[in-house]
Amino acid sequence: MPHHPPRPAAGLEPRAGRSGRVGPAAVLVLAALLSGASAGTARGMHRQAGELRLRRLERKGGGYDGFEARQQVERFGLALVHSSGETCDLLVTFASRGGAGRRSLQGPGRGLLAYELLGDANGRHVLENDPDAPARGALATRLASPGDKAALDYFVRIPAGQIVAAGVYGDVLELTLYEIEGGGGRRPLDRASVALSASVRPQAEVSIAGTDHASAGGRTYKVVDFGTLRAGDRRAVFLEVRSSAGYELTFSSDNGGVLRHESPSGDWWVGYAARLDGRLLPLASSATVHGQGPTPLRGASHQLEFEIGAVEGKMAGNYLDTLRIEVRPVE
Repeated sequence: MPHHPPRPAAGLEPRAGRSGRVGPAAVLVLAALLSGASAGTARGMHRQAGELRLRRLERKGGGYDGFEARQQVERFGLALVHSSGETCDLLVTFASRGGAGRRSLQGPGRGLLAYELLGDANGRHVLENDPDAPARGALATRLASPGDKAALDYFVRIPAGQIVAAGVYGDVLELTLYEIEGGGGRRPLDRASVALSASVRPQAEVSIAGTDHASAGGRTYKVVDFGTLRAGDRRAVFLEVRSSAGYELTFSSDNGGVLRHESPSGDWWVGYAARLDGRLLPLASSATVHGQGPTPLRGASHQLEFEIGAVEGKMAGNYLDTLRIEVRPVE
């Protein structure tokens, strides 16, 4: 019987893409509250015309996730009450305690998570944080007679693609209700505060690039096919890791770091070496490699290279191994 060189394929099963995530990615908590004295009692405030009340927050759930393409939007509400007097034009401004300019939630190590304040759900009306031009960051309405009420909604949007360290991020909005006077001036009537908070948990994911994939048993595998084996043959793929913190990559081989013959007995095998960025991975047991984070949004790239060992005298046929790759964030 003629002797044919073995034809193996090495299978990679990444815990990758969306399934590679460890636990929930982020939880967004937005809370509304009144701070300090009761509404309308702050120094310099007037109660003659209007009163500002915060309405119950409507939360849609889902949480902020920097790796998601969608932007997270949460809805807030407030109620304006006409207390006394004639028809009045009212204006509500939103000032961030973090200062003028871009609105940000501040977190660990003075890290920042940018957000936007919107006057409509479609995002066309951005409430700017500009104390020199407060009307650009205000909501306006008119109340005709005492007892009239107006319900206004505003929205907090956290743009996608922000990879930040884990922790709690927060800001406080100072809401001020003004009556617009005849000459164009503004008279303060009431004030309230709204606390914004985002709790970001560690998150990580891994994907494999540079090779084909196959499906079996309802699962998708990446496949490294060496064709006809020769000692010293090499193939490489790339691991793309995205993480909001440092991370651990763990590699485990179903066959202890060798390619086994597909026959039921599996007595024949071919050794191979696996190296991550040039570092040998001891696959006789699981191997763990540490990476630094947080990574850029595009991720950190690692080269995973395989090199075939001796094949002389081996039985002809197909040889296989499955290498499982997991990632988890490390704070």
